[in-house]
Amino acid sequence: MKDWLIVINSFIHDTATGLWLAGLFLLGKIKASYGQDALFWELNTWVWLALVLILVTGALRGISFRYYGWTGDVARERKRLLLIKHGILGVVWTAGLIYHWQLLH
Repeated sequence: MKDWLIVINSFIHDTATGLWLAGLFLLGKIKASYGQDALFWELNTWVWLALVLILVTGALRGISFRYYGWTGDVARERKRLLLIKHGILGVVWTAGLIYHWQLLH
């Protein structure tokens, strides 16, 4: 796989994560101010799209790291840091999904 594809995939993955979190925040503000109007539902579609992008690009990222990742001590340290990162993001992701569920009901 080309290095530039890996970089673009990582950029999309990280950007989608920011968009997802910002979208959840905005959904809460819109619902509090206006209820579940047309803007709420349009933004909701984009929030779900961002979540799908996170999952797809994250899977591609995992595949690319398997084949093009680091070796030796760097690989060991990177795996440990990725486990910590994904543990924290797992908590954020779960809280975000619960919050999103509450906004929709």
